[in-house]
Amino acid sequence: MRCQVFISGGGIAGLTLGLLLSRHGINVIVAEKKRGEGLMYKGELLQPKSLQILDQLDTLRPLEQTSFKVRTMRLKELTDLHSLSGAGSRDAVMDYGVLEPPYDFALMHPHEKLKGLLMEEALQCPCFTMLQPGHVTGLEHDDSGRAEAAIVKTPDEELRIEADFFVGAEGRISPVRETMNVSMNRTEYNHHFLTVSFRKPAELTEATILSHDSRFLGLFPLPDNRVRTVYLIRPEEYKPMRSGGLDSFYQAYRELYPPMEGCVEEIESWKEIQLMIPFRHQASQFVQHNIAIIGDAAHNVHPMAGEGMNMAIQDADILGQLLVYLYKERLPLDNALYAYDSVRRPRAEFIANLSHLSALAYSYTFPGMSSIRPRILQSIAKSPYLHYKYMLNISGLGMWPDTLADRFTQLGIWPKRRTLSSQEKLRHRFSSEEDYPWLTGYKPLAE
Repeated sequence: MRCQVFISGGGIAGLTLGLLLSRHGINVIVAEKKRGEGLMYKGELLQPKSLQILDQLDTLRPLEQTSFKVRTMRLKELTDLHSLSGAGSRDAVMDYGVLEPPYDFALMHPHEKLKGLLMEEALQCPCFTMLQPGHVTGLEHDDSGRAEAAIVKTPDEELRIEADFFVGAEGRISPVRETMNVSMNRTEYNHHFLTVSFRKPAELTEATILSHDSRFLGLFPLPDNRVRTVYLIRPEEYKPMRSGGLDSFYQAYRELYPPMEGCVEEIESWKEIQLMIPFRHQASQFVQHNIAIIGDAAHNVHPMAGEGMNMAIQDADILGQLLVYLYKERLPLDNALYAYDSVRRPRAEFIANLSHLSALAYSYTFPGMSSIRPRILQSIAKSPYLHYKYMLNISGLGMWPDTLADRFTQLGIWPKRRTLSSQEKLRHRFSSEEDYPWLTGYKPLAE
């Protein structure tokens, strides 16, 4: 059995890549070991850059019709647990509108439904093949280290699939990455998360993050009048909460958001609530010869900023566009994938650091943190310069690191920074030349 590109993993990353390639007539085989929907929670927040990519794949319009549109995110610091309204909280509102149209919003969309949409579109392409269940047990290599074939176990047989390129999109545990022998840096955290979705309180009209000292509750509206919730918990608190029954869970939610009463109680079993143990890792390289890794196989970030799924989509776009270019131009394929590594690895590291800093801000406390954190967030929200920079970075549309002067402004030590012109804003957004440098005379394809 042979194809041009073999993809191990049929999640969002693998399906996005498979759809992009097959739309351009490239023969693709995707192997996914799971039979049906995944049981573990995966990301549901689609950032503007991901929307731009999905728009290019003609999937954004149907997606919008079945998603909750996120215009703003309200970050609410509670001064105590019983004064949600009035002077009892300090709010900062982050507005996607500062990014300007057409991608000036985010979408909340159920993860498995997005996979279903991508799968449906891909299966309409005659050069797309899905093996499900199909478990990749390893790759065969030649003497130079290049991959020659993937070994895939299906319920009926073991397949040997030859290809020009091999992509690992399996997730955190990646057989393809293991064959590359790359090093992985890993960071652990001092907290876990509980996540579950249920009926949305009528009062909740926008994405909201509530915090008090080291307590954190994220509320993200979904379509169909539901809400995805993410609650921060210390590892040592989990067992006592479970042994205390669901009443302890209900109480924790109601303390931070009283309108939750009557909704959170619809959770009838701990089996509905998932425990997430966050960590971050990044591979030392995303490419080796004719093998590449994307999504969580290449990098896993702390979920605080909701970037994991978006990074996977953006990986798939850059790698897919590079492969399309190579086939279209009939260029030598040896070592060409390093152009993908040079674009995506620095961006992935940047987003991982942003998510890491967000995690530290909410999970580590010291005297005065409850006053410093809202002051920083309000400074960002009230400064046109900082507000744009913050939203640009989390959107994926650009990369603009903070400076020391920015830190002083956030702390209120220096005055607000100037406003930005439309031209200045555009300068810090990724251009097509930065996304796809090989289209503009980029040479290191054969390095």
